[in-house]
Amino acid sequence: MRVVVDTHGHVCVRHDLRASLAHAHRSLAALGPPEDTALAVVLTERRGEHLFADLQRDPERFPGLAVRPTDDAAALLVGPSPEESLSLIAGRQIVTAERLEVLALGTPSLDLRDGLSADATLEMVTQAGAFPVIPWSPGKWLGARGRLLSSLLDRHGDLGLADSALRPKGLPASPLLRRARLTGRAAVAGSDPLPLPGEERRIGSYATAWDDGWAPGTPAASLLRLLTACPGEARWVGSRCSLLGVAIRLARLRLPWRGRRYGGDTRPS
Repeated sequence: MRVVVDTHGHVCVRHDLRASLAHAHRSLAALGPPEDTALAVVLTERRGEHLFADLQRDPERFPGLAVRPTDDAAALLVGPSPEESLSLIAGRQIVTAERLEVLALGTPSLDLRDGLSADATLEMVTQAGAFPVIPWSPGKWLGARGRLLSSLLDRHGDLGLADSALRPKGLPASPLLRRARLTGRAAVAGSDPLPLPGEERRIGSYATAWDDGWAPGTPAASLLRLLTACPGEARWVGSRCSLLGVAIRLARLRLPWRGRRYGGDTRPS
């Protein structure tokens, strides 16, 4: 079965959860043939975020959402309605001591912690049964961190890389991404919405597609299998922002946002 999966999804307290899922379903559905195509998002949660666990433990807390379990402990079927549901796969986003981001794809573990060395972080992710991926981010693959990432690729055979919708249109892919693809490593793509109001419409806009190998009943296991056994078959699909669009989005991060939302709930700052 075909699949289109956003491997770097975020839903933060400033995002409307129902709108995020509706946008994700609509965007991902536009990126693949409608027949026999599964849609999925990896929810790469940051420190202090536990949306996946909340959905799994207490779906009644989220009125207006259809939440169903799968045969996979690290995945749910979630959407504004059963017809608009997609596979939501658990993941984490971890920051290393060197300020590199690492995505742990396919794990609901809340114990993965920030601040360890990059090598220790990758070992921790692997031990949790997840697949480690380092996503592109503006400026973070240059200089000393770029050299560190190159050495990590030499030392960790199971490390994958990810392109991001934050890489502006017209900016060539990093040589490290090209190296990953040429050497048969997992090289995926994701939307990476920012923690800003309105960014929920970005989720699902940039994603990874495989033409076969997806089992709908076990989404997380299917993704891990594709990342390890079929990395070279992955295709990047969707769109990225213009240079001006990326600059405006990053500049907004410096503004003092208020009125936080999360699944319709208002929480104190």
